[in-house]
Amino acid sequence: MVDWSRIGRHAQYGNGLKRAKYRGWLYPVVVVLGSLGVNLLQDQRRRSLARTNIVVYVFGSILHVIPWETPRAYVLVLAADFCAITGVYTTHVRAYCRSTAPASTLSLWMTTTLILVQFVSLLRKRDLQYDQMNRAVRVLCGFGQNFLLAAVEVLRIPPPLGWGVALSKVLLFLYFFVGGRAYAASFLCRLHAIDA
Repeated sequence: MVDWSRIGRHAQYGNGLKRAKYRGWLYPVVVVLGSLGVNLLQDQRRRSLARTNIVVYVFGSILHVIPWETPRAYVLVLAADFCAITGVYTTHVRAYCRSTAPASTLSLWMTTTLILVQFVSLLRKRDLQYDQMNRAVRVLCGFGQNFLLAAVEVLRIPPPLGWGVALSKVLLFLYFFVGGRAYAASFLCRLHAIDA
């Protein structure tokens, strides 16, 4: 399932998609430095939010650095990564708003929808990156979660810091959104079944 001798040096993912040579190596660095630095934060809420961010980089490290050899193993880890990312968005929105606030409810619905779509795609043995329904839901939920969190942060964090935090998250999201498609252009409209 994993060729540990090629850790971080594999040329393609388990589903055949080309992998950039150094893709993912920053993630373990962020995990280590973030884990060390999170305790420097004085505010308990900020410390908790920082820890949830580290979770995303743990899953990113597992996805991009470990050379998953089978399409099935890779897609399972990819689904876990997508679920972790959307879950962290909801955690952040709920930290800034009451749990019954419309923004919290909307974020929770987007997370629930994305997790259910991952589950359905896995049951149908589809590659999450090529399954059109999965891709459409991920794009809608990704943009929705990102811009919802940005709006909440602008409203809840005093300016100019709130605007800076929101803008940086939107720009980083767009970077990953566009960058994640650099090698996927020829595969956008194809559906691939995963060998069990």
